[in-house]
Amino acid sequence: MTEPILQVKDVAKYFRAQQGSLSALQLGKPLWVHAVDGVNLELRPGEILALLGESGCGKSTLAKLLLQLERPTQGQIRFHGKDTSRLTSEEKKRFRQHVQIVFQNPYEAFDPRFTLGESLRRPLEIHGIGSSTEDRTRMIAEAFEATGLVPAADFLARYPHELSGGQLQRIAMIRAMLLKPEVLIADEPVSMLDISVRADILNMLLDLREQSGTALIVITHDIMVARYLADKITVMYLGRFVETGSADVIMSQPHHPYTQALIASTPALTAEERAARPLVEVTGEPPKPINLPVGCRFAPRCPFVFEPCRKQEPELFRLDTDHRSACYLGQTVEQAAEPR
Repeated sequence: MTEPILQVKDVAKYFRAQQGSLSALQLGKPLWVHAVDGVNLELRPGEILALLGESGCGKSTLAKLLLQLERPTQGQIRFHGKDTSRLTSEEKKRFRQHVQIVFQNPYEAFDPRFTLGESLRRPLEIHGIGSSTEDRTRMIAEAFEATGLVPAADFLARYPHELSGGQLQRIAMIRAMLLKPEVLIADEPVSMLDISVRADILNMLLDLREQSGTALIVITHDIMVARYLADKITVMYLGRFVETGSADVIMSQPHHPYTQALIASTPALTAEERAARPLVEVTGEPPKPINLPVGCRFAPRCPFVFEPCRKQEPELFRLDTDHRSACYLGQTVEQAAEPR
């Protein structure tokens, strides 16, 4: 097995909550938002990992931590074995080139004052890719034409507001791809796009993996996107990973009730698939991340909650070789109470 490109070890990110003077006096101590709380992951070359969960579960905060846009409160992130918090200036520049992101909203990903040609040439100049302005323009034009943006010269001269969301998202991906990243983070890459162009964007991500061996982290709340793209799926709830495994196993044998509820709420491709799915319904809203319940964070909404769930937060435990779940489901009270 190849060595991981990216390793995340016990990473957490807490933000101090805004408090009024009265609540501060009453509580006598600051409150902290647990955006990401003790997560671990490894990403290998060419691997596609889907990070799945509801809005507000911490997915985008984790992406910012991976990109060094936020500093972790605790824990460590390693790129090729080196702690990213200890990179030299030159190493940080290389890191910025090799770990790229495609944001959810393509209209906010470009400076409206610059043409698209200018916006794509600038990162090539910063990282010393291409020998001249003409050479970089040629590289960009070839990438445009390869993805159906023709005539390329016309698109290079346009401003972001002159294009559709689907066209801009293609160009955002081209901008990242031109830097030849080893890791690409796609944060809800199709959620703002029409159904008619979503498949094109998803296939561009698959082509990038196929042609360049780029590893992908796809952040999504759409389990069908995760199913289409991913080799592995990790499910996140209130800042914690609650289940992780191969995409096939997660889709066919979900263990955590939250994962089961997510899958049950999506359309089935066949009647047989619908019949095989667990019938799990979840009610209510997630607790606020500044007022976390004792024990399992999903317990207030879980239809299968039992005594240990309210006393101790479950850790991810092994169900199979490549399948882990943070749930006491299927264990006896005595097993659930054992130290881990």
